Amino acid sequence: MGRKATVTAPGPLSLKISEMVRAAIDNSPHGQNAVAEAARVSSGQLSEVLTGKKQFTIGQLDRVCFVLDIPLRELIKNADEATRDRYITMDIEALASSS
Repeated sequence: MGRKATVTAPGPLSLKISEMVRAAIDNSPHGQNAVAEAARVSSGQLSEVLTGKKQFTIGQLDRVCFVLDIPLRELIKNADEATRDRYITMDIEALASSS
Protein backbone atom coordinates (compact mmCIF):
# COMPACT_ATOMS: atom_id res chain seq x y z
CA MET A 1 0.00 0.00 0.00
CA GLY A 2 1.46 3.37 -1.02
CA ARG A 3 1.72 6.41 1.16
CA LYS A 4 -0.88 9.06 0.66
CA ALA A 5 0.60 12.48 -0.05
CA THR A 6 -0.10 15.13 2.54
CA VAL A 7 -1.55 18.28 1.03
CA THR A 8 -0.49 21.42 2.79
CA ALA A 9 -1.64 24.95 2.22
CA PRO A 10 0.80 27.13 0.28
CA GLY A 11 3.22 28.97 2.54
CA PRO A 12 4.32 32.59 2.36
CA LEU A 13 6.94 32.01 -0.36
CA SER A 14 4.50 30.13 -2.60
CA LEU A 15 1.83 32.77 -2.04
CA LYS A 16 4.27 35.56 -2.95
CA ILE A 17 5.29 33.70 -6.12
CA SER A 18 1.62 33.31 -7.05
CA GLU A 19 1.01 37.02 -6.39
CA MET A 20 3.95 37.99 -8.59
CA VAL A 21 2.86 35.69 -11.42
CA ARG A 22 -0.71 37.02 -11.16
CA ALA A 23 0.62 40.59 -11.46
CA ALA A 24 2.75 39.60 -14.46
CA ILE A 25 -0.29 38.07 -16.17
CA ASP A 26 -2.35 41.19 -15.40
CA ASN A 27 0.38 43.35 -16.99
CA SER A 28 0.85 41.13 -20.03
CA PRO A 29 -1.07 41.31 -23.31
CA HIS A 30 -2.16 37.69 -22.73
CA GLY A 31 -5.01 36.57 -20.55
CA GLN A 32 -4.81 33.90 -17.88
CA ASN A 33 -6.31 31.22 -20.17
CA ALA A 34 -3.79 31.96 -22.94
CA VAL A 35 -0.90 31.76 -20.47
CA ALA A 36 -2.22 28.48 -19.09
CA GLU A 37 -2.58 26.98 -22.55
CA ALA A 38 0.87 28.10 -23.70
CA ALA A 39 2.44 26.79 -20.46
CA ARG A 40 0.58 23.47 -20.71
CA VAL A 41 -1.19 24.02 -17.39
CA SER A 42 -4.94 23.63 -17.11
CA SER A 43 -6.70 26.95 -16.67
CA GLY A 44 -8.43 25.58 -13.56
CA GLN A 45 -5.14 24.59 -11.96
CA LEU A 46 -3.53 27.93 -12.80
CA SER A 47 -6.54 29.67 -11.28
CA GLU A 48 -6.20 27.62 -8.07
CA VAL A 49 -2.52 28.52 -7.83
CA LEU A 50 -3.12 32.20 -8.49
CA THR A 51 -5.81 32.34 -5.81
CA GLY A 52 -3.58 30.63 -3.22
CA LYS A 53 -5.45 27.33 -3.04
CA LYS A 54 -2.58 25.30 -4.51
CA GLN A 55 1.07 25.85 -5.28
CA PHE A 56 3.04 25.58 -8.49
CA THR A 57 5.21 22.58 -9.23
CA ILE A 58 8.67 23.70 -10.29
CA GLY A 59 7.92 22.52 -13.84
CA GLN A 60 4.70 24.51 -14.03
CA LEU A 61 6.39 27.62 -12.66
CA ASP A 62 9.26 27.23 -15.11
CA ARG A 63 6.87 27.00 -18.08
CA VAL A 64 4.70 29.91 -16.90
CA CYS A 65 7.79 32.08 -16.41
CA PHE A 66 8.98 31.16 -19.90
CA VAL A 67 5.61 32.15 -21.40
CA LEU A 68 5.63 35.45 -19.48
CA ASP A 69 9.30 36.08 -20.30
CA ILE A 70 10.22 36.28 -16.61
CA PRO A 71 13.55 34.78 -15.54
CA LEU A 72 12.68 31.98 -13.10
CA ARG A 73 15.73 32.71 -10.94
CA GLU A 74 14.76 36.40 -10.67
CA LEU A 75 11.17 35.60 -9.70
CA ILE A 76 12.24 33.19 -6.96
CA LYS A 77 14.95 35.58 -5.69
CA ASN A 78 12.51 38.48 -5.51
CA ALA A 79 9.84 36.37 -3.79
CA ASP A 80 12.42 35.07 -1.33
CA GLU A 81 13.58 38.59 -0.48
CA ALA A 82 9.99 39.81 -0.11
CA THR A 83 9.18 37.03 2.38
CA ARG A 84 12.49 37.02 4.22
CA ASP A 85 10.75 37.01 7.62
CA ARG A 86 8.58 33.98 6.79
CA TYR A 87 10.33 31.70 9.30
CA ILE A 88 10.18 34.07 12.25
CA THR A 89 6.75 32.77 13.23
CA MET A 90 7.63 29.11 12.68
CA ASP A 91 7.38 26.98 15.80
CA ILE A 92 11.01 25.88 16.11
CA GLU A 93 10.20 23.39 18.87
CA ALA A 94 7.65 21.64 16.68
CA LEU A 95 10.19 21.50 13.88
CA ALA A 96 12.84 20.00 16.18
CA SER A 97 10.45 17.40 17.59
CA SER A 98 9.46 16.19 14.13
CA SER A 99 13.05 15.09 13.38
